[in-house]
Amino acid sequence: MTRFMRWAGERRGRPFSDYDELWRWSVDEVEDFWASIWEFFNVRASRPYERVLDSRRMPGAKWFEGAELNYAENMLTGLSPGGRDPSGVAVVHASELRACSS
Repeated sequence: MTRFMRWAGERRGRPFSDYDELWRWSVDEVEDFWASIWEFFNVRASRPYERVLDSRRMPGAKWFEGAELNYAENMLTGLSPGGRDPSGVAVVHASELRACSS
């Protein structure tokens, strides 16, 4: 959260003083906030979105219309800046019957 807050503050040309200010931005400027989330986490899409939000009606709002993306590609490649370690563990199995394995 701190990394995103710092990054978003730099991008908008004015740092956030605290979490409440970040929250206020996310509520007041919904489209800008979510566009910055998409960019910060480097969401991969085979077709980019046309707009972040079609309207603020809830329920029923349409988010990131026009975008086409592969959920598995984004989760396994890593969304955070710098990406994911390709030799790292991708899936961890947990069971009440067996010890944890990776």
